[in-house]
Amino acid sequence: VHAVHVDAEEIRILAGEGGKVCLCPGSNRFLQVGKAPVPQYLAAGLLPAIGTDSIASNPQLSMWREMALIAEDHAGIDAATIFAMATRGGAEALGLERDLGTLAPGKEADLLVVAVPEEIATPEQLMHYLVSAGIEIQPQRILARG
Repeated sequence: VHAVHVDAEEIRILAGEGGKVCLCPGSNRFLQVGKAPVPQYLAAGLLPAIGTDSIASNPQLSMWREMALIAEDHAGIDAATIFAMATRGGAEALGLERDLGTLAPGKEADLLVVAVPEEIATPEQLMHYLVSAGIEIQPQRILARG
């Protein structure tokens, strides 16, 4: 978890051994410990998960905010990749990718309805909005479970 202070060799070992990383950028900011080397993880073939840590080190436990912080800290990372970190990355980190993390036949899903501005017309715009809007996004309700 966090994996902020790692070097290239440690990233290579993590990737080679099938290690998992969970990023907590809100906690890292609160604790002032730096930023995780996300581009290097991705280049090594690792898809980090995203977490919030706890209220002890993060005043806002919001996955929306965590995605927005990663987008802010690492402007070169595609929004769809950040969204995948928040969904598929978490499932993979927990070894639950067969059941969770993506929308696919036979998998479980918790769905949210999110109000999206009318001007959003492409999947890229949608991903950018979901990742960058941060704490301004307020899910309206849970649509379905299971």
